[in-house]
Amino acid sequence: MLEWSTLASLSEWLGDIGGRGSANPAVERSLGVAYALLFVAGVVANFFLFQAYHRRPTERKRAENRLLWRPWSWLDAAHITLFLTASLLIGSSLASGLDGIGWIDLEAHPILLILIHSLSLHGAAILFVAALMAQRRFSWVTCFAHRRWTWLGGFGGGLIAYIAIIPFLFTYAILYQLWLRTAGQEARLQDAIHLFSELTDNSQRLVFIFVAVVLAPVSEELLFRGIVLPALGRIWGMGAAIALSSALFALIHLHAPSLVPLFVLSIGLSLAYVYSKSLLVPISMHMVFNAVSLATVSILPI
Repeated sequence: MLEWSTLASLSEWLGDIGGRGSANPAVERSLGVAYALLFVAGVVANFFLFQAYHRRPTERKRAENRLLWRPWSWLDAAHITLFLTASLLIGSSLASGLDGIGWIDLEAHPILLILIHSLSLHGAAILFVAALMAQRRFSWVTCFAHRRWTWLGGFGGGLIAYIAIIPFLFTYAILYQLWLRTAGQEARLQDAIHLFSELTDNSQRLVFIFVAVVLAPVSEELLFRGIVLPALGRIWGMGAAIALSSALFALIHLHAPSLVPLFVLSIGLSLAYVYSKSLLVPISMHMVFNAVSLATVSILPI
């Protein structure tokens, strides 16, 4: 996940203003203004969203019940987990084997390892879910959507949800950065962030962008919001399901500084799915997050 690393980098940069020079002060100043406006827009969006749903408790309950009717069970989630674990192990073994016999050079081209892992995990997840839907003759509407949502509407809803979650993540990023400075520690950004910032070959950057902006958001939303969330909701209720699936979402990224912000992000993605009644909304929200993150990383010094 790229969002936390980007926000951490941005908050570190904000804290350094006045303490160091800038290679491109005009661009960085514009970026700061853009994020400030985004923060304000997020506060406004949260106010209106809260007012809209607070006044319609019946609609909220109907949205939760609709999600619980999705045709996915905990057994489906378990089968997918086992399949993806096996797929990832096979992909890692294949990458190591090809590197060992000299067919590829993972040290010289680390983007290859990211691509292999992504296809083994994200690509396999999408194919597995598609195969299940085809086998059971389920439509997209039956599994993940509501008839009134179009692709354009889903993107619009995702963009609003993205704006709404920014104040929470941005505030946490700044507070975390202040705590690190007080404790005399430095923020540890994910290796993927450093890799992307160091890529100079345009084709490799395009591969990275495709993985981060398309494959990862689609597969993760299919799994965590599309399948795991309703499966857990039927067992423990919607509130507990959102908390449990969000904790799992944060843990699988294996990056300790990201646990809390990823947990918060996952709650936002889950609420976007529940109340929009369409997986298109959290998918679009996730895509926008990663796209903006990569764009920001390209501007900020890492």
